[in-house]
Amino acid sequence: MTKLNFKHFQCLSRIQKQRQTEQAPDSAAEQAPQADQKMAEGADEKGSEETLEAQADRNMTRQQRVYREMAKRAEKIRAERARDEREQRQKRQQEERERTFETRKQSEIAAQHRKKIIR
Repeated sequence: MTKLNFKHFQCLSRIQKQRQTEQAPDSAAEQAPQADQKMAEGADEKGSEETLEAQADRNMTRQQRVYREMAKRAEKIRAERARDEREQRQKRQQEERERTFETRKQSEIAAQHRKKIIR
């Protein structure tokens, strides 16, 4: 580090320490209301999730919001497709059971008919 950079660094660190000492009493006073607020938010998880989402929205850039919305849409589409596939699978299984039942019934009728013919 050059002397100029070092002096600049010292000056910045001194300013930062001053700001921290100025904010220290304020932050202690603010911590109690924040704790109460966090307790209230903890009681209502959905409210806290919405609060976190709103806070995240404020901190995001436009592009990040767009990507986030795209991810939400993609997740909804995946869930919908999974639900549709599950319904289709259940429908196919039910049809297969019905076909098996019909086939079994027809074979029993044919067996009874053969028994009548043999007698």
